Amino acid sequence: MANHGRSDADLGSKRYTVTWNWRTTLNEVHRPQIREFITEHSDLVPGSEAYLADYQRQFTRYLKANVSKAEIEAARVLAQKWNEEKPPPEVQAR
Repeated sequence: MANHGRSDADLGSKRYTVTWNWRTTLNEVHRPQIREFITEHSDLVPGSEAYLADYQRQFTRYLKANVSKAEIEAARVLAQKWNEEKPPPEVQAR
């Protein structure tokens, strides 16, 4: 393995984590509905550069149109739980 003279011990172990908040939690929980909303309300093709560039704006529109304050509060609680413990395996797999 070409590691430029460094041993595996020098490289250390990298651990990647996600810090969840209410938006990231809702994005994960509502993923199929968000995709459907974006394709219905725009001419963007999922996965295209334009779709990815406009995703956050469309996601905000989806939240304003479809998510109640109670759901946002529930997402805050779920985000805190996922940060303290960990998200379910199907979420971790993404």
